[in-house]
Amino acid sequence: MVEYPYEEAQELLEKNVALATEKLAQIEEDLSFLRDSIITTEVNIARIFNHDVRRRRQEKDEKLVAELEAK
Repeated sequence: MVEYPYEEAQELLEKNVALATEKLAQIEEDLSFLRDSIITTEVNIARIFNHDVRRRRQEKDEKLVAELEAK
């Protein structure tokens, strides 16, 4: 364990607090960006899913029409 004089310890702790505050601000900014990215990704996944549902429904309808026309 290291001992520091009071003034030096105070200075070191204040420096550490300042660095931690800067890192916290950067981390919060990164977290906000990630939240936005997650929302965008979820919306895109929903759109792809809906497109696939419409595509399968259309294929099913086309197959049904072809069967009815064949009769």
